[in-house]
Amino acid sequence: MADIITNILKQIKEAELNPKDECKLPQNAYYLDDDKILCKDRDFGVSRFPYTSDGLILWAYSNGIIEACESTFHIFKPLYYYEEPSVNFFGGIKTENGDYIPVALFENSRQLNEQLKIDRYVVYTNQCAYYIADTDSVTFSLRIHTDVDKHIHFSFNALNKSKEQVSIYMFSLFDALLRNAESDNFWDRMHKYAFTYEKSYLLNSYGDYMVVNRKTQCPNEVVENRTVGKSDIFGNRKSVINSPVLKTGRFLRNSTAVNTTNLPVAADIFTTVLLQNESIRCEYDLSYYHNRKEAEEHLNDAIDTVIIDAELDFAIQNEKKEFDNLKIKLGDWKGNVNVGLLNKFLRTIQKQVSVCALGKNYAGSLIGIRDVMQQLEGSLMWQPKESREKIINALNYVLEDGRAPRQFSVPETADRLPKLDLKEYIDQGVWIISTLYTYLAYTDDYSILDEKCSYYVVDEANTKVVKKSDICDTVFEHLIRIMDFLSSNIDSSTGCLRALYGDWNDAIDALGKTEDKDKKFGSGVSVMASLQFYQNCNEMIEILEKTGRFTENAEKYKTCAKTLKNGLLKYAVDVNKKGEKRILHGWGDKRSYKIGSFNDPDGVSRISSISNSFWIISDMIKNDLSLKETIVNDINKLTSKYGLLTFDKAFDGKSAKFVGRISTITKGTYENEASYVHAALFAGCALFKAGQGKRAWEEFEKSIIISHNNCNMTPFVMPNSYCYNPEYCIDGESMGDWYTGSGTVVLKEMVKYGFGVNPTLDGLSITMPDFLNFDNAELQINIKNKKVKLLYKNENTGKRKYFVNSQLKANLSFDEVSGNPTLYIPNEDLFDGIEIKVID
Repeated sequence: MADIITNILKQIKEAELNPKDECKLPQNAYYLDDDKILCKDRDFGVSRFPYTSDGLILWAYSNGIIEACESTFHIFKPLYYYEEPSVNFFGGIKTENGDYIPVALFENSRQLNEQLKIDRYVVYTNQCAYYIADTDSVTFSLRIHTDVDKHIHFSFNALNKSKEQVSIYMFSLFDALLRNAESDNFWDRMHKYAFTYEKSYLLNSYGDYMVVNRKTQCPNEVVENRTVGKSDIFGNRKSVINSPVLKTGRFLRNSTAVNTTNLPVAADIFTTVLLQNESIRCEYDLSYYHNRKEAEEHLNDAIDTVIIDAELDFAIQNEKKEFDNLKIKLGDWKGNVNVGLLNKFLRTIQKQVSVCALGKNYAGSLIGIRDVMQQLEGSLMWQPKESREKIINALNYVLEDGRAPRQFSVPETADRLPKLDLKEYIDQGVWIISTLYTYLAYTDDYSILDEKCSYYVVDEANTKVVKKSDICDTVFEHLIRIMDFLSSNIDSSTGCLRALYGDWNDAIDALGKTEDKDKKFGSGVSVMASLQFYQNCNEMIEILEKTGRFTENAEKYKTCAKTLKNGLLKYAVDVNKKGEKRILHGWGDKRSYKIGSFNDPDGVSRISSISNSFWIISDMIKNDLSLKETIVNDINKLTSKYGLLTFDKAFDGKSAKFVGRISTITKGTYENEASYVHAALFAGCALFKAGQGKRAWEEFEKSIIISHNNCNMTPFVMPNSYCYNPEYCIDGESMGDWYTGSGTVVLKEMVKYGFGVNPTLDGLSITMPDFLNFDNAELQINIKNKKVKLLYKNENTGKRKYFVNSQLKANLSFDEVSGNPTLYIPNEDLFDGIEIKVID
């Protein structure tokens, strides 16, 4: 470990002396190389990185906060505002008077008036995080990672880099929550206890357990001081930062067991002497269990650091190999960001998408069906096997009637019921259909359709509770049920899809309301969801015809598509007195009011981003190409400092009855006249598809976080939004990162629209946009189990040419929406190693 830390510090010093533009991230962050990101002190905000294993997710924050959970089960509690950290590490250097000078490993625990010069760094890699506190004499460091068995590893190290011997301590603290809840209360201490063992700690909370196994490696004698009592560390103080143990190097008391009157923790202080270049390594292996017998079987398990290091290295190499299934390399970028930085950033976005697609949770305790399906549509491009498994798993939570819940949890054991968010959002199923279509188009793996999945059913006595259904059938049959549920919600009077509780724009949750006391929902419509279902109908027709199965449904879907098309053209296009047109966001019960119209209920003329975007993305535009100019003009009116707005004008309290929760959201934040990045990127995709490449690239660059120096979240993954409201001193801040679908849309926009790569069930279509923001580029991607390489070069020939393995392709078609030339390669002509060149 000492060698790894020394090498990392060398890279850091080189970066500080010779910083490269292609490595500089916002907020004092820096790419050290392709797989290491350095985070130093920043003006404001905090970065974070997730480490995962089979649903376990550990969040490592740049300020030192450590959180961990598996679905609804919290191992370390999530911290809000300025609570005391659950995990902490300090080093201590002994002075001549016998006291110790504490050295906090984490920024959030640093002393107010530190007696030493300490350089702190956080370095993230895809598989582990390093926290470094470097003094003139000793370098303290911590490596954190998770393994395939869902163990959490902490490797705490100290290296004496001075010429003199030093006396030091190594202090560690683990305060586990172990609850299907986010916090404890006063009475919970009666259900928590802990014991010390020879090489372990056992912590209990409400019948769930953590085992902390430990090992020290040091060339010299190590004296240990240990406790499981929290008050032994804090005394009458409230914070570890001002605890006397940091000065004395010993606990106030050494409790070997606690229950009720003291809170259980696992804490060590190791003291030793290090000569020049000597180091100590304190290794911790944390595992959690749901019964005591299983936990006790792992007490005093031996720790082999050689195996730990080797398994971590294997995980690093294995993930790198997987991620190499998608490679994007852009050159000669014409925008404002550095192209080398952009290439590195796109690679990091793969990690963001992978975490969100394959985990058990990432935004709270539940998984959103719509969220995970969007993520999977991205991750399947380089992790098809893992994505396949997650698609099947998620389908097990669909209800018998074909309605997908808004969110679900993955229970710890098979005998426990999941938590489901049963609000009737109409759009959950539409994302499932599109993701399955994309999976089939990319992989040619139709065997997924025969995988068996179960259902849940709502308890008739308590509609907030579900029970396991007796029905178990195939993925294909799940898709049929989902389509049946969606088609049953087409409004008979307009031919469009009813909004029910809401759609992708969660905050607009009033369109489906009705004053009819005998009805739960009215006939209010979501135009976005209607467009998505229109697309679904065409996707399912393709799947049925391709497989030759369930073909009796094809005519029904054709009828649905026709009904939706006619209804959208007749009712979703608003026209004012001047004859100008606009695509509506939706309308209320019995078309009593319209949203995103020339005259909304609050008297405002308002443009909605997502309905305009999906009119083009869904191919609805092909039914009336005259609307293209209208849509492009309206999308362009949504431009702002931080990208395309979700609505060009905010809703206020006057609109509450008609639109719902969005009217209570501060102007300029979230979806309420802010750049909600999801929607901004959807609109960018529409611009590409409409033949507006230059505008699309301009907005793409504004949407990516690396173009924003004042970001307050992680500067190397996508946030959910960029907020702007000078009245509240809000200027570009975001409310969340990592978990948002904006990361997956970045990659889909780049691959499907920026490069124009669009697999279908029967082949591969490539329609590169009219304007490219780079003069040369390379894309490597797997399509239908074939390695495909796409090369682009601008030679200023004045005419675009496509070559397949150096052979010029003369018979190109032209895309009817964008007008750009399209190369189509049928399945039978695709082969492994195919190389496609596009020359301008």
